[in-house]
Amino acid sequence: MIEVRIRPEYGDPIHLMDVPHDQLDDVIPLISRWGLYAMGDDIDRDHLSAQFRVIEGAAFFEVMIEGLE
Repeated sequence: MIEVRIRPEYGDPIHLMDVPHDQLDDVIPLISRWGLYAMGDDIDRDHLSAQFRVIEGAAFFEVMIEGLE
C-alpha cells in the first residue's frame, strides 16, 4: 500500500487514503468522481496534480490542489 496525501498548493499535506501501488493512476479520477470541496469551493479535476514526494525519509504519493492556499 502507498499512502496518498492531499494538500493545498502552499499548505501542509494531510493523509487521504492508502492505495495499492498498481492503482495510483486511479487516485485523481476517484477524487474527481466523489467530488472535492475545500474552503467554500468545489475543486475541479483540472486543478489537481500528483507526484511522489519524499520528506524526512518517508515517501508518499501527493495530490496537490493548485491555486488553493
